[in-house]
Amino acid sequence: MRIACVIRKSVVGILVLAGAAGAQSERAKATFEVAAVKVAAQLTAAERSAGKVRVGLSIDEARVNIGAFSMANLIGMAYAIKLYQVSGPDWIAAEKYDIQAKMREGSSRDQIPEMLQALLEERFKLAVHRDRKELPVYTLVVGKNGLKMRELPLGTQESFRFSPKANGIMHFEITGNCAAIARFLAPYLDRPTFDETGEAGIYQMVLDVERSRIAPTSGDSSGPLVSQIDQKGAEFFQPIEQLGLKLEPRKRPVEMIIVDHVEKAPTEN
Repeated sequence: MRIACVIRKSVVGILVLAGAAGAQSERAKATFEVAAVKVAAQLTAAERSAGKVRVGLSIDEARVNIGAFSMANLIGMAYAIKLYQVSGPDWIAAEKYDIQAKMREGSSRDQIPEMLQALLEERFKLAVHRDRKELPVYTLVVGKNGLKMRELPLGTQESFRFSPKANGIMHFEITGNCAAIARFLAPYLDRPTFDETGEAGIYQMVLDVERSRIAPTSGDSSGPLVSQIDQKGAEFFQPIEQLGLKLEPRKRPVEMIIVDHVEKAPTEN
């Protein structure tokens, strides 16, 4: 009886381990059912402006279409990180790719990053590792005279809008707490931005910035917009400071995805 009991326990243990391994195996199989990958057409700025290239991400039921994304954009999307958290060869910010894929039946949109990881590993032989790197950042803090933004009721939904105005001005309207404000501002600055205000309220930030201070670095709308801040361009900070906030340059460790290997040309469809 004792031997039988031991055997029974061993069998149960094996089944538990097998179930866990099976679950991990199923998770590892989160892939697209089918995917077509190609290098995006190289068009001029005028052709892009005329709408001759499809840029961006669209999801229609089970179909996922990605147009003219750089390899850096794809890696950022696959690992749910910002572009400044991707470190690799220079070309990954320049080469653009089109991807048309179909999700497997029963899969969800939440699995798209994992599916994209698998696609990049299979078709571009992508290999990465995680690390932490000290980077120049901005910290958003409260100015010496306190906040001067309109405070809204707690629970007000976050929102972000921007639109061009006359005389080369871009008009921004941001609604959210200071952490959300820092998050919305980050793509328009030249470095990562973090909230250190200690404020928990919901605010409305209205900001006008010279369009010349904000320019795409990747030549299309799929990449982040980065403020061209230099020693004579600090005017970008003045509207923020007028609202009782301040951007302080500092350094802090940031989690990174380091590209160990990736190929420019995808394997054939």
